[in-house]
Amino acid sequence: MTCLRLSRRALLRGAGGIAVGLPMLEIMTGRKASAAAGTSPRRLIIFFSPNGTNDMTQFMPQDTGAGFVLGSETSPLEPLRDRLLVLSNIRMDSAKFVERADLHSTGMSCVLTGTPWGGPAEGYEMVEGTEHGFAGGISIDQYLGKRIGAATKFPTLEFGVQTVSDYGVHPLSRMCSAGLNQPVPAEDDPALMFERVFTDGSSVAGQTMEQTVAQRRSILDHVKGDFDRLLPRLGAKDRQKLDAHLTAVRNLEMRLARTPSGASCALPASFATVGDPLDKNNFPVVGKQQMDLLTLALQCDVTRVASLQWSWARSLLSFPWIGVNESHHGLSHAGASPQLSSINNWFAQQLAYLASSLLSQTEADGTSVLDNTVIWWCSDVAVGQNHAFDNMRVFLLGSCGGALKTGEHISYENGEPQNKLLVSLLNAMGVADNQFGDPKYEAGPLPGVAAV
Repeated sequence: MTCLRLSRRALLRGAGGIAVGLPMLEIMTGRKASAAAGTSPRRLIIFFSPNGTNDMTQFMPQDTGAGFVLGSETSPLEPLRDRLLVLSNIRMDSAKFVERADLHSTGMSCVLTGTPWGGPAEGYEMVEGTEHGFAGGISIDQYLGKRIGAATKFPTLEFGVQTVSDYGVHPLSRMCSAGLNQPVPAEDDPALMFERVFTDGSSVAGQTMEQTVAQRRSILDHVKGDFDRLLPRLGAKDRQKLDAHLTAVRNLEMRLARTPSGASCALPASFATVGDPLDKNNFPVVGKQQMDLLTLALQCDVTRVASLQWSWARSLLSFPWIGVNESHHGLSHAGASPQLSSINNWFAQQLAYLASSLLSQTEADGTSVLDNTVIWWCSDVAVGQNHAFDNMRVFLLGSCGGALKTGEHISYENGEPQNKLLVSLLNAMGVADNQFGDPKYEAGPLPGVAAV
C-alpha cells in the first residue's frame, strides 16, 4: 500500500475557486508528533494599538526577572505570563528628529522601520500646524515577507480594524511600508479578507456580491468531496484536528457572509453579520473576526508574517462598550485616568484572546501555534500626553519556536535602541541580519532576549 503524504501547503478544493487550507497534520511530516519536533514554521505577528499610555506604573511591570508583576492595564495577560517577555526602556531613536512633524504620524512611520520618515507627504493636510509623512524605509514585516514569504501563499497579511474610519488613507493610518513613501494598506473588512485567504479569487467577471455569496454559501459543502476522500487516510489525531479546523472555518464563514447592505444572506439569525465594518459600534466584533481569521491563516500556513492594526495613530475612537465615551486621543492628553487605563486593559484582553486562540491550536510536532510564534504588542508613542519615544511598548508573546526567552521582564538601565529589537525579531525568525533600519543606529540584537 502506498504511503500517503501531504504537502504543508495542501488544500481542499471545490468548485467556484474554493480552496480551504489545512492545519499542520502528522501526515504532512510522515512521522508521529512525538518524533516530529522542530518541523513547525516560525511566525511573527505585529499587534498595534494606538496612543501609548499615561501611567507606566500600571502598564510596565515594576519588578524584573521571572517575578514580575503586571500592572492593571496589562493584567489580562497574567494567564500567559510564562509565554510573555516584557522589555523596558527601548528607545525609538529614529522618531526623534523632526521639529514640525506630527509626533503620532512620526511614530507610525518609524515603529516598524527603524528609519526616519520620508518627509512631508504632498496632499495630506496639516493638523494643528504639524506635518505628516509616510515611512522612510521598509517595515520589518514586509522585509520578512521578501526574505521568507516564498514558502507560503501570502508573503504577509495585513489585518485592520477601522484603520481608515476618520482620516481615510493617511500617514496616521499606515504602519506597514514596502519602502520609502510606499505605504501598505491593511484590509479592514473581514469578509473581504476571508474571501482573499480562502478562495483563489476566481469570481466570474460582472458577478454581483449576492451571486458570489450564494455561490460560496458554504465553503465546506464545495470541498466535501476532497474531505471525504482524505478522512479515511488520516490517523485518529489528524481526524480530530481536521474536524475541529473545518468546524471553525464553517462557523467563521457563516458569521461573515453578508451582502453589501449588511443583510445576512438568509443565514440563521444567530450568524447574522455585524454589518458595516467601519461602523464604530462594530469595532469589538470586527476585531474578533479579524483575530479568528488570523488564527486560521497561521494554522493553515498561508502566511508566516502578519499584522493586526487596531484603529490608527492619534485615534479618536471612543469605547462605549466599556463605559468610555470620550475620544481616546483626547484622553491621552489629559494625563493618567481610569478611562485611559480601561482602554489599554481592553486591548490587553484582545491580545490575550488572540494568543490564547493560537495556544489552543496544536502543531504536528505537539507544540502550539503560539509556541512557534512571536506577537509584538506595539504602539506609535510610549506616553500619549507628551508623545515620548523612550520606553516604547514591547510586550512579546510566544518564543518563536524556542528562539526567545519567555516568562521574564528585562529592563535596560541605560536604554537600548528599537533597531536592536527589530534585529532580534529577524534573528528569531531565522534571518541572520545584524542591522535593520537606518544604519546610523546601533547594530546587533538586544542583549539577553535570545533563548540560547
